Formats: sequence, C-alpha cells, structure tokens
Amino acid sequence: MLYRILLVGLLAGLIAGTASTALQLAWAVPLIQHAEAFEPAAAEAGHDAASHGHDGHAHGAPWAPADGASRGFWTLLSNVSLGAGAGFILAALFALRPGALGARRGLLWGLAAFASIGIAPALGLPPELPGTAAAPVEARQMWWLLTAGCTATGLALLFGRRPAALRAAGAALLLVPHLVGAPQPEMHAALAPPELQREFIVAALVCSGLFWLVLGVAAGVLGRRFGLSLDDAAGAPAGVNA
Repeated sequence: MLYRILLVGLLAGLIAGTASTALQLAWAVPLIQHAEAFEPAAAEAGHDAASHGHDGHAHGAPWAPADGASRGFWTLLSNVSLGAGAGFILAALFALRPGALGARRGLLWGLAAFASIGIAPALGLPPELPGTAAAPVEARQMWWLLTAGCTATGLALLFGRRPAALRAAGAALLLVPHLVGAPQPEMHAALAPPELQREFIVAALVCSGLFWLVLGVAAGVLGRRFGLSLDDAAGAPAGVNA
C-alpha cells in the first residue's frame, strides 16, 4: 500500500506541477517581471538622499533565479515538489477513506483543497506583487494557517455525513478567521499600478485552482488505476497489490 501511495502521489504531483508551471510562466510570471521593473527606480530614489559617502554597491542582496530558463526550472521544481508532497497526503487520505476513486471524487477533493488553501486565505490576504506593502510575515503566516485549518475542518464537517450540530459548527469555523481579520500593513502602498495588481490576483488564483484541481483529478484517476482504495483494489493492475 505504501508503494501505491508514493507512486500515485508522485505521478499526480508531477502532472499538477507541470500544468501549473506552464500557466504560471505564460501568465503570472510576466506580471511579476513587470512589477519588478518598478523596484529599481523606487530603490534608487529612496537611496539618493543617503548616497553621500556610500560606494554605491549593493551588499547582501538575496539570490534570485535569472529570467528565462533558470526561473522556469526553479518554478517547475518548486511546483512539482509541492505537488508531490500534497499528492502523498491526498493519496494517503484516499487509501484511508472508503469509496471508489475516480475523476469525480478527485475533483471534489481538489476543490476542497483549493477552497482551503487558495480562495479562503485570498479573501483576507490576496496574492501580492513585488513592491507591495504587507504586514509582518509571521503574522500573515499565522493567519494563513488559521484560515486554511479552519476552512478545511469546516468543509469536512459541513459536507460529511454529520449530525446537524457538527454541520453548524463547520459553518461557524468557516467564518472564524475572517471575523478575526487578516493582519494588514500600517499603510497600504504598492509600486505596481492597480490594474496590474488586479490581474495578478486573478492569475495567481487561476494558477492555484488549476494546480489543485489537476492534482485532485490525477490522484483520483491514478488511485483507481493502481487500486489505491480497497473498493478499487480488485481492478488494480497485476502486481500492484503485492
């Protein structure tokens, strides 16, 4: 069973990561590059007043992949790695829960993951372009974890076969992080123009949605193909159940 979980997770992650990377490189990455073009001018203007006695060289700049093949490679690697990790978890959940696998079940789980990890956090902390003011990263990470956890748990209680009280609790959990409120910067500011920011939010969410939906469908189809669920084990290829 462990072999099948690893195989399904790895293959589903490879498919989802590749599909997501293709869309990111075609849509989201050009928007990021456009926004990055506003940063040097702003940085130069900010340093002009303190330039006396300075040698003008940048020190301690963080490493970043170069545009082109390097950026594409590291984007693909990160997406496939994320896809494989999420695919292992999804495959393990499929193996633990009864029910026949397939594209439909995988799509529903992918939608739930996208709602928990993509849509719900974006309601309070939408995707940001470089040069956008933001609250401290620790506060944003904590709120993101709260939102993803509450949303995933809330959906599980709301749509599972639960008593009415648990369903009500699930609905309440969906609201908790938004009642708490996402951390916000002291002053909202951005270097990129508003229309570029709006397009990037749409692009980032579409890329995220594609990733999770493809991952879910691929895991469901591959899980059925390799007999990951006990309900499908009888139809697994020869040798897979060993």
